[in-house]
Amino acid sequence: MRTRTAVFAFLIGAALSLVLLGSAAAQDYLPFFVGSKWVLRNPSQSTPVVFEAEQQDGDGMRFRATTPWNVSEWTLVNHGGQYFMTAYGEGNGLGPVPGGTLYFDFTRPGGTKWSNKLGQLSITSKNANVEAGGHTFTNCVEIKHSYGKGYSQFTFAPGVGFVQFSASGVTFVLDPSASTLPGQPAPKPVAEPPVESVPSPSRSNGGHRSTLIGMTFNRFATDPDTPDSLIKRFDQTLDAGVNFVVANGYWQELEPKPGQYSLGSLNYLVSATKGMPLSYTLRVIDTLQRNVPPDLKNERWNSPKMISRLTHLVDALAPQMQGHVRWFILGYEPTEYFRRHPNEIEDYIALYREISEHVKQRIPGIKVSCTFTFTEIDDMKDRLSPLINGGDVLALTYSPLKGDFSVNDPSSVVSDFAKMKRVANGRKIFLQEIAYPSSPVTGSSEDKQAEFYTLAFREIDRNTQYFDAVNWMTLADLSNATTQHLSEFYGGKGVSKFEATLQTLGVFDGQGKPKKAWEVFREQVRQ
Repeated sequence: MRTRTAVFAFLIGAALSLVLLGSAAAQDYLPFFVGSKWVLRNPSQSTPVVFEAEQQDGDGMRFRATTPWNVSEWTLVNHGGQYFMTAYGEGNGLGPVPGGTLYFDFTRPGGTKWSNKLGQLSITSKNANVEAGGHTFTNCVEIKHSYGKGYSQFTFAPGVGFVQFSASGVTFVLDPSASTLPGQPAPKPVAEPPVESVPSPSRSNGGHRSTLIGMTFNRFATDPDTPDSLIKRFDQTLDAGVNFVVANGYWQELEPKPGQYSLGSLNYLVSATKGMPLSYTLRVIDTLQRNVPPDLKNERWNSPKMISRLTHLVDALAPQMQGHVRWFILGYEPTEYFRRHPNEIEDYIALYREISEHVKQRIPGIKVSCTFTFTEIDDMKDRLSPLINGGDVLALTYSPLKGDFSVNDPSSVVSDFAKMKRVANGRKIFLQEIAYPSSPVTGSSEDKQAEFYTLAFREIDRNTQYFDAVNWMTLADLSNATTQHLSEFYGGKGVSKFEATLQTLGVFDGQGKPKKAWEVFREQVRQ
């Protein structure tokens, strides 16, 4: 499981992935050949950190980094002891990185600092000593990588490469007997300790969680309506350990006039989330509504004008999304809209296919889908199957509710997740929202909500290989005014169970007091 700050889960993979690359010119600190392998251990951690040189990748080298937190691949190019990252990926191919992105620099004196989109780096020592495998490595270079509220420390020994890594008080040291080091023959096979040699009640699958975890942050009902309040709540989720963010965009706001783009909200999002992976939902359909610019209101979904305008919007968004947005969602919970407008289904499918391909051409490695409500994936499934089955991931919102908005038993998550896997049919599952209310009006309680959180995390860990990411909904219960506004939007105003469900999905109540589910969330995310 991932156990660091929100940026740690993404950045640690990126930063770890950068450590070992180079060419023969970097023989002092990063010597390697294809097949080189560095295994680093911590006695209190059952999972080691492992780096392996896989293959040449153009002018650079592609490596695989396996850590207790994720598995990633990357490419670095060495220019005289300066290492530039050119590609990075986590299981869905490598995506390009902006040119000139310098990560590790062995040519500078101690105390030198530099920065890039993943944070700030500095050389903290050029003469460190590291004890490993009965040997003392001297004159090592230490490089510190700071990101958000976290940091990592990398140590390289001349003629050896990576000999130590530290993050948040956890240090991994090279095990030479299990490694294939530059200039040395491959060692005799050494049995790796089993992953999770000590049983963990929170991880019954016996492995680390590869699933990213997020939480929709919102103001407390008692907070002032200011940007500072929202930033404070976002930081609260970061401190809890979330490691990706769900975001939304609206076409009318992004393109206020035909051909004129206003991308400040996306630029701010990328900056504020400090390098974390993002999902970005363009809500051209938003549950009940069609959200397109006014001049396209009467255009068919697949008209040349509609396709051209949306293609150009993607072209405008792509540079900002590159390297940040991992999931692009085109349309949000569209079943009810199509139930009211069945004659638009085929046109929208044609638009979706066209735009999906264009997005993936502009941003290699991105995953495109349309988000459906779990309880509605059987509704109109024959006509909507190209959308349900055609995405790169199965994207869902999920809350175990009956038709009258009373809750199902928390244990229903077991069979519901099993159904998700069947529908996904080999694809990864992306839970854009997962939620459970706490209001007694819905037949629930704080205890039931906490139980649902506990069981859902257990099922995520049992099925972590099937879930790309899971986003919890929400940090705080809604104010009365916000509840009424949303109830009216969704056509449920005056329906007591519906309003109670909307209002009490948070893990903090209306007075800002934490519910029992909050402690479950914090405990599970940090394990």
